[in-house]
Amino acid sequence: MNFGVLAPKARESLAILGELLGGGLRFARLPPQRGVATGVNPRLRLLLAGLFSIGFTVGTDVVGAGVLLDPIEQEFDTTISTTQWVINAYALTFAMSMVTGGRLGDMYGRRKLLLIGLGVFAIASVACALSPDIWFLIGARMIQGVGAAIVWPCALGLLFLSVPDDKAGGAIGILLGLVGIGNAVGPLVGGALSDLAVWGWRLFFVFNVVTASLSLFLVWVATRGGHHEPLKPERIDYAGITVLATAFFALLLAFDLSTAHGWGSYWVLGSLVLAAVCFLAFPLVEKRVPDPLIPPRLWRNRPFVAGVFLNGQQIAPAFILIVFVPQLGQRVWGYSDFQAALLLLPFVVFFTGLAPISGRIYDRIGGRRLIGAGYLIVVAGTLWIALVPDTLGFWGWLLPGEALIGAGGAFSIGPSGTLAVASVQEDEVSLAGGISFQWHLTAAAIGIAAATLIITSSVQSELRSTIEASRHEVSQQELRTIQGIEHGNPDAVIASSHLPTKVQSQLRADVSSGFEIGVRRAFWFGTAFAGVGLLLVPLGTRSRRQGA
Repeated sequence: MNFGVLAPKARESLAILGELLGGGLRFARLPPQRGVATGVNPRLRLLLAGLFSIGFTVGTDVVGAGVLLDPIEQEFDTTISTTQWVINAYALTFAMSMVTGGRLGDMYGRRKLLLIGLGVFAIASVACALSPDIWFLIGARMIQGVGAAIVWPCALGLLFLSVPDDKAGGAIGILLGLVGIGNAVGPLVGGALSDLAVWGWRLFFVFNVVTASLSLFLVWVATRGGHHEPLKPERIDYAGITVLATAFFALLLAFDLSTAHGWGSYWVLGSLVLAAVCFLAFPLVEKRVPDPLIPPRLWRNRPFVAGVFLNGQQIAPAFILIVFVPQLGQRVWGYSDFQAALLLLPFVVFFTGLAPISGRIYDRIGGRRLIGAGYLIVVAGTLWIALVPDTLGFWGWLLPGEALIGAGGAFSIGPSGTLAVASVQEDEVSLAGGISFQWHLTAAAIGIAAATLIITSSVQSELRSTIEASRHEVSQQELRTIQGIEHGNPDAVIASSHLPTKVQSQLRADVSSGFEIGVRRAFWFGTAFAGVGLLLVPLGTRSRRQGA
């Protein structure tokens, strides 16, 4: 990589950010077409600060809870297959509601929906911090996801309509880059707060309340008093919303249920069938409504479709890394929450160092070449972690792979979202952002669910081998329960009480070794997922506003 070329581009990107935050653009009472005026505009500065704060908050909250799973599991005496829903429930409702949030923003006003969504997110964050049990926490996370799904596409659309065309790529790139930076540093924030003696993991959700409230205040002050924006006076497509939300819910539910019940379970198979039926029925439903949730012309827009899928294919391995590497440090290497989060530092450094300049590089060389290079680097990183012996530890095994995934993600995540949004009409930018990020979150949830299944299977395989070698037998249900023996889960202790003490001690070691083996295997899934994205890169042709 030629850092001599990247350095001036980084300075240029910072100059664009300084120009945006410094004023010089008209914001108040935006007409249907964007314009440029001279003079410093404090309101625009506040708006951009609020929107960039939203990007960071959304990114942080998506993955910051990953490092909290181990302490949550210990406090509530549960297992990883249950605590994983702290992440999956949020990602599920976020993904389900994203298109709806974007569509409603285009129809009724992005500012109004943005403020409502921030309020919902903040209240749900309070509920998370005060959760008395695991299921209350999961429910509050679902409501958080709904709030975030309203906020994100409206924030993206509001930003796009508040800057002129020649600044759009840089501004959107910065916002999307901040989401990625939030993804990268979220575990560090969660780990640092969780290690504090007072409230522990609950402080992370207090942090959510603070950042959401700050964003709400900044956006409200910046936009009060007569803000206008182009709206779409259309009817709500309730049928489309229901069918699409059910499809995504059933798909992600099937992945999660497979961890506990196996792919042959009637529940899993039923969920997969329901998802397939809804996905196939969605276009038929959309043809019969006057104002479809997703206009059919968008699916004939090749750059848009490419941008949507490319915005998700590389995120699965990134989320596998972000969610499970800290758990590897906690469960296998005995690190504290913050120490475990520090294992992600190579990913954080490379992503945060390169993401801010990706928007300007996109404007210069086009999306296809930049995204293609990013995907190649991501695939190289996932292959490194999957192939290199884990006996080399952090320095030889994780560090190089993380650095590659971070650098590749910086050049592919933000530019993919920009490609999707820049390929549609101005009155559809929130919808386009919602669709793009919906697949982004869905791919993340699929990656987490698939990795959970792979890791759980590896742990159960290790446990079964030890139990069978001791000439004892346990049922599949008992085997799933025994997985909690590592933290002294009461049900796990009871389920293994008939086994010799020596065997029980070995089972604790098996949980750790099985987890490490499973993490490595999960990156094979990540490689395949990102590899599909690499094959889709040639579809990203010239968009309506930027080159490719």
